[in-house]
Amino acid sequence: MCFVDKYKYVGLSTLEADNADQINQRCLLFLRINLLIRKFAKGSIEVKLCLFRTYCINIYGIFLSRRYNSTVLKKFEAAYIKCIKMFFGYDRIDTV
Repeated sequence: MCFVDKYKYVGLSTLEADNADQINQRCLLFLRINLLIRKFAKGSIEVKLCLFRTYCINIYGIFLSRRYNSTVLKKFEAAYIKCIKMFFGYDRIDTV
C-alpha cells in the first residue's frame, strides 16, 4: 500500500487548500485560449464569442473549491482578463 500526499477525485485535490487546482485551471485556461487564437484568429466576432463562451467560460470544478488563497483567485481573474484581451484583440492598456 502506498501513501500519497494528495490525489485528485472528480478533478479536485484532497489537500486542505485548493490552490494547486486553481493554478492548474489557470494554466488550462491559457492553453485553451492559445489554441483558439491559433485556429480562429481571423474569425468574426460572433464566432469568437461563441467559441469563448464554449471553451473558456466553462471551467470545470473551479467554483466547487472553497479553500483557496485569495491571491491565487486574483491571479486567475487577471489571467481571465488577459485571455479576453488576447483573443478579442484589445490592447494591454485597454480596460475590459
